[in-house]
Amino acid sequence: MKNRHTVTDHPGTSRTALQRPGTWVLGPVYPTLASAEAAARCVVEARGLAAYLPAGSFEAYGARCEDGGALWVRYVGGEGPLPEPMPQRMTVRVPRLLGDGAGYEGTGIVTVSIRPTCPVCGGPRGWDTVQADPFVRDGATLVRDKWSNPCGHTDMYEAVLDEARRTPPAPGGTTPEDAPALKLPALRVPCAKCGVRSGELCTSHNGARLRLLDVHRARTEAWHTARVRAVPAAAVILDAATRRLITHARQAADLIAGHGFADEAEFLAHEVRRQSGHLSAKQAVLLLVERAEAARGGEA
Repeated sequence: MKNRHTVTDHPGTSRTALQRPGTWVLGPVYPTLASAEAAARCVVEARGLAAYLPAGSFEAYGARCEDGGALWVRYVGGEGPLPEPMPQRMTVRVPRLLGDGAGYEGTGIVTVSIRPTCPVCGGPRGWDTVQADPFVRDGATLVRDKWSNPCGHTDMYEAVLDEARRTPPAPGGTTPEDAPALKLPALRVPCAKCGVRSGELCTSHNGARLRLLDVHRARTEAWHTARVRAVPAAAVILDAATRRLITHARQAADLIAGHGFADEAEFLAHEVRRQSGHLSAKQAVLLLVERAEAARGGEA
């Protein structure tokens, strides 16, 4: 990976991300991980970085890479469904030798937890491409996992095992009873991808494995749709924005005022002024949903 410690072309990173909405793109590479993580917070808040206005239009994270800390950014402010969030950890099955030489005892399969980012460049790993990969060793059929990273760097099983030994375990637990995914609000709706009912964990590999850390993208999108439908004013705005009738929160405020949602319209008009006009119709939808959920004491 080319050393880019002194290159901080945020306008260029922003332009690239805008051209590829919903896709993570590599930004500046900093000398340390702490610097990259600090830059990521500034990107999300558009604090001191006008290239990422309006605030909330971009997601970002800092990750360890061979040259220090890499900043990765993606644009989420456009129309259409929200992209699937990156999981906190990636859980995979990998082969491990149970001895070698005179003490060779065969090959076993172990389940390990690793970072969801590539150790070479810091880009997102192929956590959503994991597939069962049966193979035969010593006359027995074993099943490991295989995946491909969007960045093109290949994870070798030996390196994955070494990484798993050096990194903390997945947050929460490793059994269905204490799976981190149980805390995700998307479990309140069924999953159209794998067919599980509301409250149940998503599955992969035709139901052979439970997804302990995350849910399918279709389920996340269904949950966001359910949240918006529970707030009539937000649903009106989203429908108009989806049909490209409006793009700005000011237009959204005028629209819902005409539909009788005077209180919500006044709230949006105030937010537009507070953010100096930097507020899209899509962001207005999220603001109304979060406001309604807060009034109800939490998510519906």
